[in-house]
Amino acid sequence: MTHSQQPPQTVAPTGAREAMPSYAAGIQAEPGEVTDHTSLILALLLAERAPEAQTVWLSVLSQQSASQQQNSTLELIQFLATTAEQYEQDASWKNAWLTRSYIAQFLPNDINNSLILIRLAIELKIFEQEGRRFLASATHSLAFAQGFEQVNLNLLEGVLQKLAAIHPFHELFDICFLNDNIRQNPQFNTVRNQVAIAHNNLGLVFHQQGSLDQAFGAFRRCLEIQASISPVHLSKIFLNLGVTSAQKQQFQSAETYLKQAVELDANNADAARRLVDARYKLHTAAKSYTFTSDWFSFNIPTWQVYLQQFVGQPNLTVLEIGSWEGRSTCWLLEDVLTHPSSTITCVDTFEGSFEHQSYDPDYIKSLEDRFDFNIQQSGASERVKKIVGSSHRVLKSLPPNTYDFIYIDGSHLACDVLIDAVLSWPLVKVQGLLVFDDYDFRFPNQPNQNTQIGIDAFVSSFSPKIEIIHKGHQLILRKLAE
Repeated sequence: MTHSQQPPQTVAPTGAREAMPSYAAGIQAEPGEVTDHTSLILALLLAERAPEAQTVWLSVLSQQSASQQQNSTLELIQFLATTAEQYEQDASWKNAWLTRSYIAQFLPNDINNSLILIRLAIELKIFEQEGRRFLASATHSLAFAQGFEQVNLNLLEGVLQKLAAIHPFHELFDICFLNDNIRQNPQFNTVRNQVAIAHNNLGLVFHQQGSLDQAFGAFRRCLEIQASISPVHLSKIFLNLGVTSAQKQQFQSAETYLKQAVELDANNADAARRLVDARYKLHTAAKSYTFTSDWFSFNIPTWQVYLQQFVGQPNLTVLEIGSWEGRSTCWLLEDVLTHPSSTITCVDTFEGSFEHQSYDPDYIKSLEDRFDFNIQQSGASERVKKIVGSSHRVLKSLPPNTYDFIYIDGSHLACDVLIDAVLSWPLVKVQGLLVFDDYDFRFPNQPNQNTQIGIDAFVSSFSPKIEIIHKGHQLILRKLAE
């Protein structure tokens, strides 16, 4: 069989069918001429008649010796590869796909050809039907170190970019991102961050579904994959890890992650607040408190700001209306009423309020015992005065102008809050604070008794004599005059 001195010419896609008769005629005239055979093979491939193309090729090989077969095969592969590159430059994705798919029959382990086929399958939107087998081949090749020695890194990076948009959790990313050369190559930073963000988003979905272990794993993977993400965005990832750890009751880990979040972005207020909460949870565990609910710790950052003026103050006197299990009482004893002469008076029925009617009666009956135990655990029980009874009755018996601040957290019914506020007014010192909890509490079946209604009525009536210094979940007022 003879070989032409001129390389085969690329077949125009639209002329594939028309050209086949002339190639066939050439083959009949010169059966040993390779050029017409390769051109006919390409024309058949473009006409999506690959089996016939294979028959033509086998007829060529049948007339050759072993060495000739090897040379002819290399020539065919080179011709098809050059042709495919031209189709790719012209964005003729379908023809490039048909051509390279045939090359894959000769070179099934060619990592670069497989990568190009993945890219073409994505462009042609046939990845799920056709591209996955080439992805499997590329993944298998790159699972071995020598695969990275053969790969075109520019091609690999481009394919990973496209794959990240449709399949960011494929094992190919793990294989690539664990490779030291890839991790140290800044060319791959963008796609690493793209995949990292996908894992972070997956974690958020798991978190929303309550699948905390899966959420934590996704957030950790995001952290491992990311490459030089900005400190602000990295702070958010650590925040996600901290939040998930806290919800898994792993407060030591939560503290570590949240601390890193704050260090990366001092303006990450959510991380700062949750860091305070994680440390508080660790502290309460260390003290062996028996708290069964937590409606308080969310307020600690606010209290740290507005009660700072009272920390360590001698003879500080505090009144708490509604103590439940003593969670807020213990925090005040440890973090605000730190002078040995400071005291707190706690007023509670220890029978629950209107909003606790559905609670287990045995649970309610044990409230006072838990309060007593927790106050004992605080180590400052001698500075606590407990008064059991209705605040509406007890407050009338307390001495006026006595308390530096009063915390109102009893019944949340608007009428009850309003009475507590009015009765507390003469008890708090001028320049003292009134702290109202649950300003945003709602009664769906009794909206006219929403807590805010009672508080707003008090504020409206006493507005010339008060200053609002904080308004959110809690409302904090300063008493300016009698």
